[in-house]
Amino acid sequence: MWSWIRRTSDASSQILPMSALVMIVLIGAVGLAVDAGRCFIARAELVRAVDAAALAGTLELPNLTNAQAKINTYMAQNQPDATVSTPVSPADRQIQVQATLSVNTVFMRIFGINSVDVSASSTAGFGVLAVDTVMAIDASSSMSTGSNCPNGASCPIVAAKSAAHTFTDTLLSGSTASSDTLVGETPYRGCFNLPNLFSICVPLATMMQPLSNSKTTVDAKISAIATGAGSGTNVCNGIYEANQVLTGTGAHHVSNMLKIIVLLTDGDNVYVADANGVPTPQSGRTPTPIAGYALPGACKPSTTPFQSDSCVSASCGCHAAQTREVQVDSKTKQLADTLRSQGVEIYVVGLGVCNHSSTGDPNPTQYKTDSYCAGIGNGDHDNTADRRLLKCIASSSPGTNDHYFEAVDASQLPNIFTTIARLIGFRLIK
Repeated sequence: MWSWIRRTSDASSQILPMSALVMIVLIGAVGLAVDAGRCFIARAELVRAVDAAALAGTLELPNLTNAQAKINTYMAQNQPDATVSTPVSPADRQIQVQATLSVNTVFMRIFGINSVDVSASSTAGFGVLAVDTVMAIDASSSMSTGSNCPNGASCPIVAAKSAAHTFTDTLLSGSTASSDTLVGETPYRGCFNLPNLFSICVPLATMMQPLSNSKTTVDAKISAIATGAGSGTNVCNGIYEANQVLTGTGAHHVSNMLKIIVLLTDGDNVYVADANGVPTPQSGRTPTPIAGYALPGACKPSTTPFQSDSCVSASCGCHAAQTREVQVDSKTKQLADTLRSQGVEIYVVGLGVCNHSSTGDPNPTQYKTDSYCAGIGNGDHDNTADRRLLKCIASSSPGTNDHYFEAVDASQLPNIFTTIARLIGFRLIK
């Protein structure tokens, strides 16, 4: 009897310290899991901040001092407790950011571990993917109107060509002019020659440039761009032709390539019958469509395409909706949606968009949404319809206008095109 009691007492005396040891181990394991989770979350946030800071810094390259300052400012705003090493440029037109963050522990303090350091590193730079980019530049008559035209620096078409040169120089300059980066351009109005043979149409043979990695070649065609009157501005047709260049001679055909259109326009869609192969009728004569000159169906209004809209001249300015205009607006959105579904990224630059204020867009926080874009083609006045169309054909991320840029005057175009070129060219490397 006494022997059994002693054995029971001995077992109890062993269970208690073992239980205490197990509890310590369990608490340690729980504490380790909780603190490890906090460190994982902290590092993920640090990685995102470092990636974004590196990309922000690339917009200042090749000025390394400005890039470093931009990165430090960004990190101070988004991860103020992180220690950031001096950003360096490991290669031509690249920037590397390294940061460390001390994460305070909760449970692991029991074991004397009060904090854990997490680190992140990111390198961003130029030319890490195959990129095919085409600029579609409005070359209608309104682009050459103003006190500084035809040759002044602030004349819209002169500034647009300067912006296109800057864009090309950014993407194809120096060591970056490899076969991985190709640039093309096409001016546009209401029609192209060919197929249309009317003099009012853009002559593709002398003004359109297929994809190329030669800065000299692309610059030469940009310099040859000239405006013309009589065909109006068909934004849909500009996008359509830009895609022809994008998929034409020299295009890349690799799975991870970037396909990009940069569209510049100073006005809304208008429709001129001549642009659809319908010559101006003589008195008493019914106009006869010329089938071989017709606009592509993707950009042609379905209602009486042999008639022009009533307001097609540069002096019309903002005006009420017109039958063919609203149909072309709808087709422009449809074409842009189709191209985006095929992997094409679209940047849009609006110059002097109808109803702009002295600072540009009067509603800069109006972003592309399904409900907003559903209004395209509903007959709204240009002071609403023009900007809606341009924002909705851009490939902006939800809740942003990151692919839509608006210029009040032509002098802003070179800086806008430089920004877009850097956004295209500089990507995360690792």
